[in-house]
Amino acid sequence: MRHIGSCRFPPRGLPRHSVGIQFLINEIAFGSLLKHMISTLASTSSLMSWLYDLHQSPRTLSATFTWETKGMSGNALKSMLKVTGKICSIFLRTISDGPVLTGRFRMKRFVILCQARTGTHLLRTSLEQKVGLRCAWEPFNDKAVQQFEYSVDTPARVILDRLWSEEFGGIATGFPIHLSHGRGGRAWPEVWDLISQDKEVICIHLYRRNLLEQLVSHRLAIETDNWMEEVGSAQSPYAPTLILDPDATRKWFTSTAKEVVRSIRNYPSSLIVTYEDLSNSLTKTLEPIFRALGTDPITPELRIRKQGRPLHEVVENLAELRDVFSTTQWESFFDCSVKHTWDSAIRGTQPEES
Repeated sequence: MRHIGSCRFPPRGLPRHSVGIQFLINEIAFGSLLKHMISTLASTSSLMSWLYDLHQSPRTLSATFTWETKGMSGNALKSMLKVTGKICSIFLRTISDGPVLTGRFRMKRFVILCQARTGTHLLRTSLEQKVGLRCAWEPFNDKAVQQFEYSVDTPARVILDRLWSEEFGGIATGFPIHLSHGRGGRAWPEVWDLISQDKEVICIHLYRRNLLEQLVSHRLAIETDNWMEEVGSAQSPYAPTLILDPDATRKWFTSTAKEVVRSIRNYPSSLIVTYEDLSNSLTKTLEPIFRALGTDPITPELRIRKQGRPLHEVVENLAELRDVFSTTQWESFFDCSVKHTWDSAIRGTQPEES
């Protein structure tokens, strides 16, 4: 008896307004046949689109088919896909000369390790445009716990189990966590050990190379209480300015750089992304991330508007700061003709105080 694969309907974990059928196919030829079959069914129905992903592992090829509805009621769609699911199951049984194996679609898990004002919202909203990929909004931010369905007393393990469940994600599921979350007496300190112990989780390191721009952006967000702006939304007329203390700024540069280096060393990964990469070449920067998460890249729409104004319009004592840091490793933050050197620490040298 030759088992070709498995079919499960209905699948769990696909985004709202999307439905689908998931398969595990043990031979690539039959994956291609199923692709043709589903394509024919989709083209003769009132469905808007369908997605086909085929991923190869040492023993198994997994295929995921997902439809997005267009003007069709939930009950009508459910009935149609039940019939489609039965047809596909019968098809698999026929070509395998035996019962279809039971199985589950294995979902990728990922964590974005980051700091405030490093492009977290841009990365999250771009990844979520891929059907079947979910990225939660800072689930371990205890300062925003009123927005969640749990409290600071909920164990981190319980929250992770929910985030990792197929009800939450389809192709892949994950979340950003700031390097300050769960530390310094904040809630859920155990989350870091749980992430470290999970050998299958994919870590994505996100940081900003220009730490001065990161600091200014953070200070402005606190001042205006405006942390994110969607494309098309009205801009606030409030335009505050800042005076930065040189000593405090120096300490912030050093501690922030050390935190980034420590994170990458403690959670090693080949996926390292910078804010500047996302801003300058979003689609290209996302390609290796999508592939690591087991799916084909897409060209996302820009849904988050870049906040802030040029530094010389915001920082009143910018000239003073430029002079203070002109002979330090932080000089590049004030002079675009100088290359950043502080993040060479990621390749082996801990940043030193200047």
